[in-house]
Amino acid sequence: MTAIVWAAALGGCEYRPPTFRLYVAPAVAAPQADVPGNAEWLDEAFAEHWMPVRLTWPTGGRPSALTLRRVLGAGPGTAFADRADDSLLAGGVRGRLTEVTAGGAAGSIEREGFRGYVGQGRLLVDASDDGESCEVVAYGPEVLLRGKVISGQWHAAPAVADALVDGSFDPADLQRANTFRSHIPAVFNAGGMPNAAPASPGGADAAWRLDSRTLASSAGSRVFDAPGRLVRAAGRTYQAEPWGPASAIRSIIEMADDYAVISPASLGLLPSGLAGCVMGEVSVEGRSLTEAIAAVLEPIGYGYCIEPWTDSHGRHALRVFELRGSISGSRVRRPFMASIDGPAVRATDPEAQRAEVQRIEFVRDNRNVFNDVTVLGSLLRKQVSLAFSGVGGDLAPAWDTDEHDLSDWATDDVIDPLQWIASGNFTVATFDERYTYGAASAVDSRHAFRSFAWNEDGSLLGVTGQMGDLSSFGITPEGQYTRRPRPVGPTLLRDDGGAKVRNLPPQVLMGIAGDDSSWVQVPAVIWTDRAGFTLPANPLWRWYPYACEQARNVISGDQTLFGKYGRYGYLTLLHNALSGQTPALAMKLVGSIECDHAVIGRAPRRSGSSWPIVARKVVRAGERFRRLDVPAGADPFALSADRHDTRDDTADAEAYAGEIRAAMEDETGHGSIVLRHVTRAYAPGDVIPGTRGRRIDLTVAGSQGARAAVVVGVNWNLRPGVCKTELLLDTPMLKVLP
Repeated sequence: MTAIVWAAALGGCEYRPPTFRLYVAPAVAAPQADVPGNAEWLDEAFAEHWMPVRLTWPTGGRPSALTLRRVLGAGPGTAFADRADDSLLAGGVRGRLTEVTAGGAAGSIEREGFRGYVGQGRLLVDASDDGESCEVVAYGPEVLLRGKVISGQWHAAPAVADALVDGSFDPADLQRANTFRSHIPAVFNAGGMPNAAPASPGGADAAWRLDSRTLASSAGSRVFDAPGRLVRAAGRTYQAEPWGPASAIRSIIEMADDYAVISPASLGLLPSGLAGCVMGEVSVEGRSLTEAIAAVLEPIGYGYCIEPWTDSHGRHALRVFELRGSISGSRVRRPFMASIDGPAVRATDPEAQRAEVQRIEFVRDNRNVFNDVTVLGSLLRKQVSLAFSGVGGDLAPAWDTDEHDLSDWATDDVIDPLQWIASGNFTVATFDERYTYGAASAVDSRHAFRSFAWNEDGSLLGVTGQMGDLSSFGITPEGQYTRRPRPVGPTLLRDDGGAKVRNLPPQVLMGIAGDDSSWVQVPAVIWTDRAGFTLPANPLWRWYPYACEQARNVISGDQTLFGKYGRYGYLTLLHNALSGQTPALAMKLVGSIECDHAVIGRAPRRSGSSWPIVARKVVRAGERFRRLDVPAGADPFALSADRHDTRDDTADAEAYAGEIRAAMEDETGHGSIVLRHVTRAYAPGDVIPGTRGRRIDLTVAGSQGARAAVVVGVNWNLRPGVCKTELLLDTPMLKVLP
């Protein structure tokens, strides 16, 4: 570090810069192999003629960098002049910068200040005097992590995965050797659903150890599982759990780096506040390890950096810190600045010797303030039961009922093929030719007597003669809606209230108008592009719906449905429905539809905001906040409430909107502090609310002095005659991700 030495009285005060030494080691690339290995480096040697110029330590995964300049002249061991074009260090050369301090009788002590790898070289040759120079830039450990890419989920091997479900696993099995990689994209909490495998049924009392050399002091990682997986058997419950920031960071580091670069000890020092952070969906697929760590931390208001120097094992520590700059934490620092009150201070004064700050530049910025935040989740899905009852129902025939009229085939209001004539236009052969499902000859009449549609968007108006009435389905709270296709998806009805494993699929029910106990499920092809369905039974004149097994076992009144309605063919019941006769066919299309309004969470402007003008921000987080609704009358089976798949994340969306507002409603502060010496006393993540001595306030307005700028980078200017430390300050905005 820079030292102040007081010599004789006439000699005055002398500033002595620190002494640095650079060691370089040439790289030896790993041999070509099916599984490429890492490069190796030869023994390092002292690089006498290279001078450190600048060292930067940034955050967020950006690489630390050391700029070195070659002092040209007579090269070691040669009588020829040293030239710029012969002096550049080769790419990949490892450089290690140390600071030398006096060690008393033991001699000098060297402390490592940087370890990196040459990634850039620059030479300059011109015609001026002393017009040759060469510089190289060595990049820190981040360049080693940049090439480690996260791709594919890691899962427990089948045998161990099954043992986890039934509780027969050995905690010693939870290790990297018992995992495998799939090509399923690596997305934490995919679709807003938990997809981390629990370590044991019902809890997480033992975690996975994914480092192959067991370097970490304890296990703390996770493997992936299917989103929302739930297994209940033999009194045990196995349920996928949400990924948390700490477990996600540790898992990706162990899987991608295996503690080759990052120190395992630093993973045990992650901030305790991470445990209380809720982590939404985060995709790390295809990201480098540095990008993946940032993707996990930045949406929850945390940042990180990697120490550019190594520990005794040659590994770099990971530092994680809050970006919001709370002045009540343990990392609050107040650099000393000489007071301007009273007489001028001298170098011999204790106050002058304590003074660190040489220059401060600080900007308070309200340009990016957002103090009125609205969070929009996914569009509401609502359970529906769309009915066909001949006239006035939700569903309408999806064919031209004038061109294809069942009355043409009826005899005394009964459609009986035995009464059809043997020749002419109304024969069994003619009917089969026109109305057989899937037949090439029936292309123009493929929907006749089979297809029913809601016609919610009006596209079938020329066929059905009516558009669906959406006003009673609560598409929007105000009763307004847009005419657009609304395919009927899976129901919001659970098939088992206790297990809650799956929802019933969309289905079609057939019944007799006026008889609420007559409903039976019938085979149907449910449309995927709009609300409707087609009955695929062939031939229609031979289909007697109430001759099915379900109808033979369901009692209506004092007899089975088969006994009551088994003699009626489908075509006869349909004809009665269309002509107003009895008994008449009734149908229901049961499932869920998408509405036009979403889950909404709003945090309006507060009076304490630093910006007096309302500045709105809308954030869409469709995979994070959902609402599923089963209104009264939409469940045709009258199931109990525990079998309704309802969900309302409105309160969570409002809380999230409040978090975003808290991070964005006040001015930001950014700038720099230049210290008059080279020091490692400050690191990224330190909070600087102001200075001591001469007090300069660096807190941001609107937060009652509770927030301040944090150090987001450190620059050391190592040039002779300079030797300064610059602290880069910022109050970064929360990165809002959907």
